[in-house]
Amino acid sequence: MKLRQGTPEEAGLSSKKIFRMEKMVEEWANNKVSQAFIIVVARKGIIVSHQAYGAASPGVEAAPLSRNTIFPLASISKPITATAAMI
Repeated sequence: MKLRQGTPEEAGLSSKKIFRMEKMVEEWANNKVSQAFIIVVARKGIIVSHQAYGAASPGVEAAPLSRNTIFPLASISKPITATAAMI
């Protein structure tokens, strides 16, 4: 399946709920619940939201996060590799 940009309505979703979710995540970033959030909402092959909130690294002068920021996996790769090996 190939993904494409579209509206929430095209994907059978509510624009109001998507907007509310984006504002909630933006508030989390502003309140430092976490340093960075990248969200992608897609349904039926339609991307209805792809946003980045927060900073790319810790610190006062940190660059803003972009949708294409690459995160180091560090120790998270171990359970992913173990799961793949068991399949």
